[in-house]
Amino acid sequence: MKTGEKLWENGDYIYLYNTEKNIYGIKQKFESFEIAELNLSDGKLKNRIPESGHSEIYKLRENNEELQLEFSNYPVKYVQTHNEDISEIINKESANLEIKGDIEYILKDRYLIFNYYVNAGIDFKDLNRRFFENRLRIFDVNTGELLYSDIMNEKSTYNVPDNFFIRKNFLFYLREKKEIVSITLK
Repeated sequence: MKTGEKLWENGDYIYLYNTEKNIYGIKQKFESFEIAELNLSDGKLKNRIPESGHSEIYKLRENNEELQLEFSNYPVKYVQTHNEDISEIINKESANLEIKGDIEYILKDRYLIFNYYVNAGIDFKDLNRRFFENRLRIFDVNTGELLYSDIMNEKSTYNVPDNFFIRKNFLFYLREKKEIVSITLK
């Protein structure tokens, strides 16, 4: 993560899920599939899971996903809400803007984090193609103060849901499809 260099790659298996130590991959065969346990640090095959053990792997995956959800927050689509503070902030921010697609948000403690897409012009190489700018905003819901603002993508050709998430007290998002940004929410 510090250097951005690829540590390893495995072209035999498609990612299924991971734990703190292992990655589980799946490979489609002619009339069946194979699940393998790979070492997270180097990608080496540790174990091929026999078909009789596949249901156990899926149970582990479900438990792992439930644990991940317990400590993570993912955005939801904004619709006019009973929480007047959220509605007031989002409506004020998006007033007079032509929003493409949905506004998505997370409310975490006093933080209201949301993103939206606005028109960013046309592609001069293809006049039928439009660009959209994906904006991220963090507001203090108690005061209505804008705490943080960034452009996640300056020229996106379509709007993509779930552009950010919170894990414990950290907000993560991808800037320009190249850079992972993490912000501590205190």
